[in-house]
Amino acid sequence: MREERKLRVFEHMVLRRIFGPRRDEVTGEWRRLHNEELNDLYSSPTNHKVQFVMTVKCNMFRHWSAILKEYFIECICWLIY
Repeated sequence: MREERKLRVFEHMVLRRIFGPRRDEVTGEWRRLHNEELNDLYSSPTNHKVQFVMTVKCNMFRHWSAILKEYFIECICWLIY
């Protein structure tokens, strides 16, 4: 029972990181997603699952493109100077 709770907490933490914050429609402020919203996004029909996979892939692409950009800038600077 306790291990299941720890796993659920970890899962929510990872999903929050993937889906990111959402802007509140009423106040316009950024906020974290609540557990129910995370569960709805993750366990809803295939439309959201496809969006989930695309979000993960886009985040990975952004990460690697930033790393490669820094690497190429360093290489060019090294060649120039």
